[in-house]
Amino acid sequence: MYLFLLWTFVVALAVFAFTITLGGLLKRGGDLTFNEWHHAYLGIVLFAVGLLLRMLAGHAGGWSLGTQIAGAFLAFDDAEEHLVQLVTGQITYQSPAHALFYALFGALGIVKKANAVLDQTAQKL
Repeated sequence: MYLFLLWTFVVALAVFAFTITLGGLLKRGGDLTFNEWHHAYLGIVLFAVGLLLRMLAGHAGGWSLGTQIAGAFLAFDDAEEHLVQLVTGQITYQSPAHALFYALFGALGIVKKANAVLDQTAQKL
């Protein structure tokens, strides 16, 4: 199971990188650019934290696996979102997890502020 999770994460990152790169080359617009916040970035961080927990504490129980599953899911979800945007040209398309997150939390001031800070940080990279 762990190898499946690892390969899912790797494939999600590859699809994410491909779609963002090709979208930028084709000048599709929207958020097909690396220098803004993507939930795949959070997925990368979560997966890395889970991997670190796994290496430092043996298997660290469900924490390391749960963190890695969450990270892989976010990376996969963002990859799916941008692949659909690239293929269909519907730049405003939001993946199911993205749409659910904003429906539940998007109106909160702290979420708006965090998103603005993360976008500014990504633009500096």
